Amino acid sequence: MRHAKLNIDESVAYIESVWRDYLAWSGRPALSGRLVEIGPGDNFGVALLFLANGVSNVVAIDKFAPERDPTRQAAVYQALNSRHNLYQLFDGAPSEDAIKNLVYLPGMSAERYFGNAPPPFDAVISRAVLEHLDDPLAALDAMWAGLRPGGLLLHRIDLRDHGMFAGAHPLSFLTLSGWLYRAMTKEIGLPNRLLLPPYRAFVKARGWPARIGITRLAGVAGDFPALAWEQLPDDARRQSLAVVKEIRPRLAAPFRGMADQDLAIAGIVLVAEKPS
Repeated sequence: MRHAKLNIDESVAYIESVWRDYLAWSGRPALSGRLVEIGPGDNFGVALLFLANGVSNVVAIDKFAPERDPTRQAAVYQALNSRHNLYQLFDGAPSEDAIKNLVYLPGMSAERYFGNAPPPFDAVISRAVLEHLDDPLAALDAMWAGLRPGGLLLHRIDLRDHGMFAGAHPLSFLTLSGWLYRAMTKEIGLPNRLLLPPYRAFVKARGWPARIGITRLAGVAGDFPALAWEQLPDDARRQSLAVVKEIRPRLAAPFRGMADQDLAIAGIVLVAEKPS
């Protein structure tokens, strides 16, 4: 429900920033072919900008279909249209129901969609989605299997608690035992607590040409542009490592053996390109 909290100008700026982020992470001036967007939320603006810049069609899937205000969303599409000349992408006046070459599948989980062997695709993108999947690594395997040669996976993964312990230590959610955490979060889409090390080990084991950049640190405000640990500001690294050391004695068993640096990483971008 991101756009429910934004005015029209803020919505347009957010859509443009997300689209630019995907292009920056891809290392390409544009994407092409068939694109799958997981978790578009309450607006298809990012899909529109991809359709206007090289992508032929978009499939948007969302396990939890959010509420939408059609009148307000139409105003967002009209504002995007005035900035990017998107008339050719609408069958009539700019509105959600009039978008061409977009298929929306509400109520469709990533696991189910990719597990059913859909037609081949050229890119899969998501933002703050993989941390909600029951088995994101199995989903990544299925995505990779369906990618055409030269295709891309572009996933921003938020490793934080998503507000479960607002006002408490940012890693409080890692102090709960596995059974208790599962009981608290079952069937409500809260984070799966899969942190950086399993993703890193997974892509290494698969031998994928992949890179992982850091976008957030625990206890540090703001984002980073998908950097390596060594590229992050020294003061930000020190601050986050101090946050980790503060809570380490209370960590649950699955996290006690993790390095301070890995625990400090609260957001990543995973990019993988299938060899041509």
